[in-house]
Amino acid sequence: ELSRYLKRAVSEGLLRYVSISGKYAFAHDRIQEAAYSYVPQGEDRDQLRVQIATLLVDRGSYSREEWMLSVAVHHLNSVPTRYTSPNDLARLNLRVAKLAASKAAFSQAVKLLRAGVACLAKDTAWENYHFCLELFNHLAETEYFLGNYDLAEAAIDEILENAVSLQDKVTAHFTLVKTLGEKGSRNYALAVEKALEISKEYGQEFPLAPSKSDLLRERIGLQTKLRNRPLVTLATFPVMQDDSLMKIFDLLCTYADFTQNERLSTMVSLRAMRLSCSKGISKRFPQFAMNLGVPLRRKGKFKKAYIYANLATTLMHRFEEEKGAEYAKTLFRLHASILQLRQPFEDSLEAFLESQRISFLFEFRMSSATMLYSFCYIAVGFR
Repeated sequence: ELSRYLKRAVSEGLLRYVSISGKYAFAHDRIQEAAYSYVPQGEDRDQLRVQIATLLVDRGSYSREEWMLSVAVHHLNSVPTRYTSPNDLARLNLRVAKLAASKAAFSQAVKLLRAGVACLAKDTAWENYHFCLELFNHLAETEYFLGNYDLAEAAIDEILENAVSLQDKVTAHFTLVKTLGEKGSRNYALAVEKALEISKEYGQEFPLAPSKSDLLRERIGLQTKLRNRPLVTLATFPVMQDDSLMKIFDLLCTYADFTQNERLSTMVSLRAMRLSCSKGISKRFPQFAMNLGVPLRRKGKFKKAYIYANLATTLMHRFEEEKGAEYAKTLFRLHASILQLRQPFEDSLEAFLESQRISFLFEFRMSSATMLYSFCYIAVGFR
């Protein structure tokens, strides 16, 4: 009977049948609005929305039709809370927000995440500890991506106030450092100070302005741990189970470079390599190798710089399956700073384009645009 009604609606021009997908759609938005207006406002409309949403959630969960979940959560967010389970709705908002964020639809994602937070009772929200931790972490990161730094900090404060372990705070700490570095006039020095403070919580302390003696001690410590084995031996070490500290180290090096604090970046990278001798390596280690190689290249110590470039390349091959933001940044730095010394510029074109493409996917458009601009600048120099 339903099929007969649908076919009649198609024949009268109200619906259209999409043969490729086998689905029906309204022939025009105004027709959809007119049909919707026939449902009386108030309880009847709310109940209809809940019925539609319930059906879509059930179908969407096992059919993997993401649009069904998006439509369902829109309906449920539009009705009074008495018709829904606040906890279930909060979870659905998070689920759909993650789908939206995976497609870079951050504006849609942040609305869903805020709606999810609004579902939670303030006094008892954190009784669902792991869910709240995930929800607020996603909210903080998404607000950061959209440049809503004050709102990102508010979400981070909520996490840091309620998280019960240092491990549970690491994502919030990471987002906090980035937020402090980017908000306002981009206070990179403040980001460095916060990253140093967080590293100290992990038991790893660094001076803001390391001396030559500090660097020498780190180099000796690394050589001692390696037991006279070549540096490339690092690439054979097992992968560390938890790279939370390395994530903070990587960010600390980034902002140290932004503030032209080369010694701090070098010291942190050496410390990371020394720790790897007992803890293993992570996908961030190619970046640490580049942090040590690029300064040598600037000083004209090309042979030593190339040793670290080879180490970075070997480490990248170790984590070749994880071609994310770290991979893109290392690939670009390799070809922009060191590999160009021993190979024609044309041989780096494919690598530059790959790093730009990956950065666009993983680090938002600003990083991608910066890489593209740098690529053009380098190309001019090699004409």
